[in-house]
Amino acid sequence: MKIAIVYSTFYVKGGAENVIVWLTAELLRRGHQVTIFTSEFDHQDPDIPAAVKQCMVEISAGGNYSTWLDWQRAGRRLRRRLQEFDVVNPHNFPAQVWVYFARRGRRAFPPVIWYCQEPSRLLYRLGAEPGVAPGAKRSPEQRLLAKLRRDRGKIVVKLLQKARYHLLMLFFRRRLLDAHRRLDQKAGAACDLILGNSDYMTERIRRIYGGKGTTCRLGVPVSGLDAPTPGIAPQAGGQAKKKNYFLTVSRLEALKHVDEIIRALHVLVQQEHEVDVSLVIVGKGAQEPALRELALRLKLEARVVFAGHVPDAELERYYREALAVVYVPEDEAFGLVPLEAMLHKTAVIVASEGGMKETVVDGVSGLHVEPRAVAPLAAAMLSLLRDPARATTMGEQGRRHVLDGFTIAHFVDRFEQHLERAVAGHSVISGR
Repeated sequence: MKIAIVYSTFYVKGGAENVIVWLTAELLRRGHQVTIFTSEFDHQDPDIPAAVKQCMVEISAGGNYSTWLDWQRAGRRLRRRLQEFDVVNPHNFPAQVWVYFARRGRRAFPPVIWYCQEPSRLLYRLGAEPGVAPGAKRSPEQRLLAKLRRDRGKIVVKLLQKARYHLLMLFFRRRLLDAHRRLDQKAGAACDLILGNSDYMTERIRRIYGGKGTTCRLGVPVSGLDAPTPGIAPQAGGQAKKKNYFLTVSRLEALKHVDEIIRALHVLVQQEHEVDVSLVIVGKGAQEPALRELALRLKLEARVVFAGHVPDAELERYYREALAVVYVPEDEAFGLVPLEAMLHKTAVIVASEGGMKETVVDGVSGLHVEPRAVAPLAAAMLSLLRDPARATTMGEQGRRHVLDGFTIAHFVDRFEQHLERAVAGHSVISGR
């Protein structure tokens, strides 16, 4: 099958971008022909396999700070190219808008299956920031300097785009948001099928896009079970020796509530004065200075480790050796971090909302806690600290849970079924 994946930009790579890389690698392994249309990607990114990079085609579409005119331009540039495929698969906003403009006015066009990991937070919930994910093979400083040297022309263009974007938003915010919501909803409704990554997110998609929405849950790569793909390495023989630290892997932004984890650690330390326990924070973001100040104010600077971005191998070690992974973002659509933790036989503590309620079995593979409440979070952390055998059992059960239904192979099995049905139905309607 010839599949066109459409995505806005890989310039900054986070969870959504990893999903496309994993999906493409697995589709290629299964014999499909895949082309990824995007405005930009880092040609030097060591975490994108060469085979996937060869699938990527850059088109001028504005990147992160694109506007309506950029989307129309992208649609025009994609119009002829997309018609040669069996199915078109945009991911997230505004990729489905590009495809909407490409398809508009065309009688013959491949079926469009939009994988919407979540509707745009800018349009439907203000306050989100662009995402950044760990995975650098060099230090963050080396990667940044290399990117600045390599892409200085592109960076100047991005700054101009950002200035134009924010200038428009400054004077016409409400009108622009209303207009963009209408366009987003029209483009979503025009898709033949919209896939969500959890039942929770699918229900939201149905409310926004006129009842369309079907769940197709994600999965994580497992070396030895799936094709070699970036991100997750096999568990080195046997159970890794656990250490007395909690781990969180996250962008450091307000909606991730890393500050609550630090406060919960403070409560825990007040109750267990003698215990040697710490918190490792993997990730970077705008909130890092405030989080460091919080740790200092609570006298936790010796117990809170800001690891920043780390190479995949180091992240895997953190996962394996942590007593538990704590992940309590607000309104999370799905949450790959808990799955990656469970895959490495590590118990998880998650907020009892969003897609994580569907992936973490409370009391079996991890613990659910009340969202945005420090006391229950501290109690959950303390319970596993006092009973490490229970944490070990949860980690083992969590790994079995992931292997039973949340690997990349399971995800692509589900995804392929939707592709095949869409193509078959389209062929009947078009008479092909």
